[in-house]
Amino acid sequence: MSVAKGEFVCLIGASGCGKSTLLRIVAGFEQATRGDALMWGVPIAGPAPDRGMVFQDYGLFPWLTVRKNIGFGPMSRGRPAKEVRDTVERFISLVGLQRFADAFPHQLSGGMKQRVAIARVLANDAEIVLMDEPFGRWTP
Repeated sequence: MSVAKGEFVCLIGASGCGKSTLLRIVAGFEQATRGDALMWGVPIAGPAPDRGMVFQDYGLFPWLTVRKNIGFGPMSRGRPAKEVRDTVERFISLVGLQRFADAFPHQLSGGMKQRVAIARVLANDAEIVLMDEPFGRWTP
C-alpha cells in the first residue's frame, strides 16, 4: 500500500482484521512482522513527532489540563511560549472547549476527552495524522 502526500485514506474492515495494528505500525509503536513500513522512503523505526496518533481510548495525560495536554507537543518541540499559547487557544476554540480549558481529563465527558485528543494531535502539526476510530465517542 502506498499513500501520497495530501491523500486522505480510510481503512475499513471487520473487527480484528488489523486496522489498528497497521496504524500502530505506521505510528511506530509496533514493528511489522513482514514487509516494510516507510515514510517518505525512510524506514519507520519508532514514534516521532512527524506522525500524530489519535487513539480510541484518548491517550490524554491525566495530570495535565486541557490547555496543557494540547500544548504538550508544540512545547516539547521547543516552540516559543507565545506560539504555543496561540496554538493552544486556536485549537481549544476549534473543538469548542473554551469553558473547559483548565479542566483535567477526569472532569470531562468521553466526547470532550476525544476532542482534546484530536486537538492535541492537530496542534503538534504532524505531517501525518493517524486516527483509530476517533469519532466513535464524539459528543458535540
